[in-house]
Amino acid sequence: FPSHDKVCEKDMIFASILTLALILILFFIAYGEFTRPLMAVLALLASIVICLGLTTAVIGHLNIISQAFIVMILGLGIDFGIQFLGRYEEDISLGQNPAEAVENTMATTGCALLTGGGTTAAAFYAMCFNDFTGLTELGWIAGTGVLLALGASLSVLPAVPHIVTGK
Repeated sequence: FPSHDKVCEKDMIFASILTLALILILFFIAYGEFTRPLMAVLALLASIVICLGLTTAVIGHLNIISQAFIVMILGLGIDFGIQFLGRYEEDISLGQNPAEAVENTMATTGCALLTGGGTTAAAFYAMCFNDFTGLTELGWIAGTGVLLALGASLSVLPAVPHIVTGK
């Protein structure tokens, strides 16, 4: 029989891939294309990879509870990209060039994203103050993951339109 750790790991990989696929399908339905929504997904995936690296360096492992962080960060973190892209697309439709649209998006939506991401991360970090190690680790990993997803949405994502359009 496979060990419980291997079964949980396999299930979390499946759940993460399924979550990512559903996000991409919903993006395609909402936007009618993959290119721009894929930018938000790529920024989010970059933050998850960095979070996995930090988790390995700081904690050294994922436990049966903290393995769920990838699915949680995919679900929570994509909101930052959606809000950023929504405002960016609105500014582009109003005739702004990509540089102006990014600047305006950062000025108007950036503060709201910082507030939402900061409070979500704080709520996860609050889990660090309990006696159960599994929840403490989950709180640290998820809080850090939310901040990294927020950081990617405010740094990587704004750079992508310039990379894609060459402007």
